[in-house]
Amino acid sequence: METGLTIHIRKLVPVLLVSVLILSILACNAVNLLVAITPAPQITATVVTTATAASGAVRNLEDLEKAVVHIETEGTYREPSEGLKVDAEGSGTGFIIDPAGIAVTNNHVVAGATLLRVWISGETEPRSAVVLGTSECSDLAVIEIDGDGFAFLEWYEPEIRAGLDVYTAGFPISGAGIGYTLTKGIVSKPQGSVNWSVASVDNIIEHTARINPGNSGGPLVTGEALVLGVNFGFNSTLDQNYAVARDEARPIIEKLRGGTDVNSLGINGIGVQGQLQGREIVGVWVRSVKAGSPADLTGIRPGDIITHLGEERLSDGTLGGYCTIVRTSQPGQPIDVTVIRSDNLDVYTGQFNGPALARTSTMQDLATPAAGDLGNPNANQPGEIFFKADFDEPDNWYTTTVPNSEDYEATTDGGKLRLFIEPKEVTLYTFYELDLNNPDVRIETLAQKIEGPNSNNISLVCRVTDAGFYEFSMTSGGYWNIYLYKVDGDKYTYTVLSSGASTAAELMNKPNELAAVCAGDLLIFYINGVKVGSTNDSTFPGGGEVGVSIWGKAVGLRVEFEYFTASVPVGSPFSFNQQ
Repeated sequence: METGLTIHIRKLVPVLLVSVLILSILACNAVNLLVAITPAPQITATVVTTATAASGAVRNLEDLEKAVVHIETEGTYREPSEGLKVDAEGSGTGFIIDPAGIAVTNNHVVAGATLLRVWISGETEPRSAVVLGTSECSDLAVIEIDGDGFAFLEWYEPEIRAGLDVYTAGFPISGAGIGYTLTKGIVSKPQGSVNWSVASVDNIIEHTARINPGNSGGPLVTGEALVLGVNFGFNSTLDQNYAVARDEARPIIEKLRGGTDVNSLGINGIGVQGQLQGREIVGVWVRSVKAGSPADLTGIRPGDIITHLGEERLSDGTLGGYCTIVRTSQPGQPIDVTVIRSDNLDVYTGQFNGPALARTSTMQDLATPAAGDLGNPNANQPGEIFFKADFDEPDNWYTTTVPNSEDYEATTDGGKLRLFIEPKEVTLYTFYELDLNNPDVRIETLAQKIEGPNSNNISLVCRVTDAGFYEFSMTSGGYWNIYLYKVDGDKYTYTVLSSGASTAAELMNKPNELAAVCAGDLLIFYINGVKVGSTNDSTFPGGGEVGVSIWGKAVGLRVEFEYFTASVPVGSPFSFNQQ
């Protein structure tokens, strides 16, 4: 396709200058991590009598406690808000599914623990236990308790329906100390999914049987003590409680009890997003590492922040992107990884199931420019910023229309870039007037359509020169395209390098975070932290300017951009090599 044009260039006009910058660490309010430090309970009862089914399993709530266990852990942990803790104690719940001592709990209860102590109802001393297998993305683990002849639970077989009476059993923390509790509720939503900071679970049960810190890993049961799921999180504000559903948990548990980890690299991780030593950091914080796991063997430590996995930048503060890669990788498959060491901001790259981590650079000495300030046009260190704009200062931006049109506006107002194009099927480009000397760049923006046609495109642009550029375009209907544009005099021609559809895009005039990586000949497009597509092209090897664009099928399109950042991709080029 060829389009004739006369390039129209105009400087942006400031309308209102606002210079407020708020930087903060984002805390996860959606789910509480159910691990706590507490002394062991002293249970002195000695009589063990159980109402059982023909199989010998517990079949009533009165005897449920005999199959539910309190788990204490010791290990080396490092929390985002705290320093390194060696031999730190934690507390959680589990439940026995086999009289031989096989029990189920959460990964975040036992991952990284070097010592497990399990308290059985009716006993005054804890028993030792070992971890057989873990699934960090489904937040499940199976342990084997020393001994035999234990009371145990079985699974609920009928269909799980909303309104079913359910009970949460476990050992939560309270003002009166730790002790066995049972809370009642109903199934409010029998099937759902979550991507949180502590879990990415495809099949969950939402219920109203109250969970408290310390209930992690305990069973969600019926009135006949049949297991529906494994409790792992709650939202106290909304009074919602969540369990890994039976249909997801059972097949994973069967593999774990056989000694096979499922969807795991060996970390106890939390999605994080915020400031660390004055640097903007987003990724997966490693609380602890399982001994002998791929994470341990590649050199991952507690306190490391995994910023890239495979070709993905982990950019949304959850475990979603991390777990998508883990689930789609084969066991033992090498996976590129980039981490930032939190104590000194050194950057390390390596591979799970491959070469160990090696230091490649540091972020410690990289100055982070304030919004609106120029960073370093010659930046070459991973994470170093070329520039960061909040659009309070428009002097470095200019506009171009294709084909030529005078009927548009490009202004800054309230710290936002506001673009308006009146005629239909005209593209309005806004570029930052700076040639980047580094061939690799990552660009990001937050954009929102304010008014105009439902059929429209919002795009990021990189490697802009007189010869052409690359454009990463999101349509209003959730489709995406990566274009190669060539310029020859007064003509533009474009080629679609890659295209597709994605559910990552927020529709109905909602804001969308767009990001694009141009690293070597690799082009990657992200929408709201999800990698939607990638391709390879070597037509424009690097450098040039960067910017944004809008296009409308009908007249009167208005779009706002809240910020724009251009930086050297973290881990570049190591994190972006395709297998």
